[in-house]
Amino acid sequence: MLETIIKLLKHFRNGKRGVSNVIVVMLSLILVVVIVSNVILWSYQMNQFDWERMQEKIEITNVARETHSPWFVAREEYQLNIGNWVNGTYIDTQAADEQYEEFTEAPGGWYNASWIYRKPVVINNTQNSNSLTDFQVLVIVDTASLITVGKMRSDCGDIRFTDSDGLTLINYWIESGINSSNTNVWVKVPFIPASSTITIYMYYGNPGATSLSNISGVLEATYTKINVAYEWKTRISTTDVANGDDVGSWQGITFDFPFWREFKTRVYVCSNGFGVFDPTASTNDYSNSLTELQQRWKIAPFWDDLRTDTNGGIVTNAGVYVDKYSDHFVITWETTRYGASGDSIKFQAILYRNGDVRFNIDNATNFSSFTPTLGISKGNSVNYIDITNERATGKSWLFLLRKYIPNEPTSMVGSEETKGKYQFDIAGSFIVDLSTYPIGHIETLEIVLRYRANDTYERWYVKAYNWINGQYSNVGFNLTTGHIPTMGWDYYAVNLTTAWDSYVHNNGTILVKLCDEATDINQTTIDIDFLGVRAIIDGTSFDLKNGGATNIRIVSIWIINSTDHKRYDANFFMNSGENAVYIRADISLSTDGFIVRVITERGNIAVFRSD
Repeated sequence: MLETIIKLLKHFRNGKRGVSNVIVVMLSLILVVVIVSNVILWSYQMNQFDWERMQEKIEITNVARETHSPWFVAREEYQLNIGNWVNGTYIDTQAADEQYEEFTEAPGGWYNASWIYRKPVVINNTQNSNSLTDFQVLVIVDTASLITVGKMRSDCGDIRFTDSDGLTLINYWIESGINSSNTNVWVKVPFIPASSTITIYMYYGNPGATSLSNISGVLEATYTKINVAYEWKTRISTTDVANGDDVGSWQGITFDFPFWREFKTRVYVCSNGFGVFDPTASTNDYSNSLTELQQRWKIAPFWDDLRTDTNGGIVTNAGVYVDKYSDHFVITWETTRYGASGDSIKFQAILYRNGDVRFNIDNATNFSSFTPTLGISKGNSVNYIDITNERATGKSWLFLLRKYIPNEPTSMVGSEETKGKYQFDIAGSFIVDLSTYPIGHIETLEIVLRYRANDTYERWYVKAYNWINGQYSNVGFNLTTGHIPTMGWDYYAVNLTTAWDSYVHNNGTILVKLCDEATDINQTTIDIDFLGVRAIIDGTSFDLKNGGATNIRIVSIWIINSTDHKRYDANFFMNSGENAVYIRADISLSTDGFIVRVITERGNIAVFRSD
């Protein structure tokens, strides 16, 4: 044999293509070896696969409709915002077994011990779908009754407002009505959630306090112009305060008017359709221009060369008239154009006690013949608003020193609370398993509390953190009135209805709060036996049994009924000898008969037929 190989090699060496032939032979031998090896390996693997397949024994013992997930419970200790921990841990709240965590109430968050009283003020923003930041809200307070009984200073100097934590001071400005049943207070609220409410607090009852009322901290530094529905204010006055051509007079305002946040007590009203405020000197200028407007403390509802002593067109009582009220000041011009009495116009400027300014243009004859300037100015060539190009009859504008939205938030003052009372507030974190219960297949969420409280006169609330508006809330819950406990163990359950998805973070986190309604004089003990969250679904549970000696991976499920034949991907592992329940939130069972097939990774099939 060896001699034969040597002869062949010598032959290849002497041949013309000997080296190439050697290479071809060697590569062929390698290829044969590889093919034979792979065949042997494949044969082994197939034998191994067949053996493992024969060892699998998957069985479906039951298939049923699943309406909810298991309970998701606290994974860490609760955050104790107000209250005292007594005994137990969060683990004791994971099952309803009377192994509980115990707490007591603590003195509620109170701004300052020198203030004896406070009232909650509920800001209602439910009619607005936008969250609001640093928004001015009008709060109307009956200070007269509080002053009468000695609970508040006669000058309202002890009023303070705090944010929802009851601790953080926020700016306010008392517009009017000190020691009256209608004291108007503007409060700058840091944050108001969309389509929801928030509670702030008004403190009082400190005789040694001095006022922190501050218009600059509340109102905006510049005006904002908005178009509003036309509305003419009927003139009452018959006294012409600027009769003639290029004439005017100073008129006292019945309140301190905060023009550009600086209080004005009088206005010079000119026949030429404008008014100026101190420190601008009185003027009867008929030569209107934007430049002149910018350099004066001025309102110009319709500044032009006008006369108030000549009737014509629609004007039968030419003049400038002032109607004075406790909360607004109305200037009405009924004028004709200088040198053309047939050109006539009626217009108004209204000054409001809160700093608002309104312009109304009523009607006119030969309106296009006028060449006016319209706007307001602070006189520094920087702060002004020009609306000349917007002029039209039957039109109104409103200039505001505050933020504005349609359907503005409203406020309601609640019942008095006294310093030193007790309160409770805790929050916990729960994780909904979105891999098993995808958001798209959750119908809603339920929160269930089993608790015991030794004060049966106190109302308790379960709330959740709304990830959209950034506040704890129960808006959209099926029960928003809270729960009053008995002396024993009570269940308190809420359903989040269609609002549930705003309370779940995209990672499955839901933050749940338990709190009482308000402070009271009794220190309540609270025992929490169970607190949990679960998803409500229309899904299916599969009871599976692995009776074999190998681990199993389920890769697909078939659901077959009279009208449907559908396959679902799966990825579920079972250990040898394990019984398991596999829940699918995305599979809904037919009410008719059905067949279920479960297929393993090795191709084994288990079948279940409904009765």
